[in-house]
Amino acid sequence: MDPSAPGVYITVFAASDIDGIVAIENTCFQHAWRRESFETELNIANAGGYVARDIMGGAIAGYIVFRTFHDEMHILKLATGLAWRRRNIAYALIQKAMETARANRISDIFLEVRASNKPAIAVYKKAGFAVNGIRKGYYAEGDDALMMINAGF
Repeated sequence: MDPSAPGVYITVFAASDIDGIVAIENTCFQHAWRRESFETELNIANAGGYVARDIMGGAIAGYIVFRTFHDEMHILKLATGLAWRRRNIAYALIQKAMETARANRISDIFLEVRASNKPAIAVYKKAGFAVNGIRKGYYAEGDDALMMINAGF
């Protein structure tokens, strides 16, 4: 069990996780990734990810997907199932990705987050991320994205 997220343990993202991930994805995002997008990530050499699983039965509670490039990591997706929110699962997944980054001598981790997504922004700030720019009209609906970075974590 991960001590920072009671009730879950974290494993490496695998093909057998895709159905559970897509179920969460569809409840969390208006423009959700399709199954094929997650399958593609599994086949990219510089892609990775983790899932948080319920210790009672192994159901997926949340996930993180990222890619690494030289000395950078780009977090592409992070979500927690609705029933699992406010239990530090997203934070634990970020911490796990940061462990991977440190082990691979990555110096910067970055992401984009919807500017109106205050809960996600709070989690990223708690993990040491800071806003370093705005992408105007980044999302399909025209919403802005905050660019956030955790440099030298």
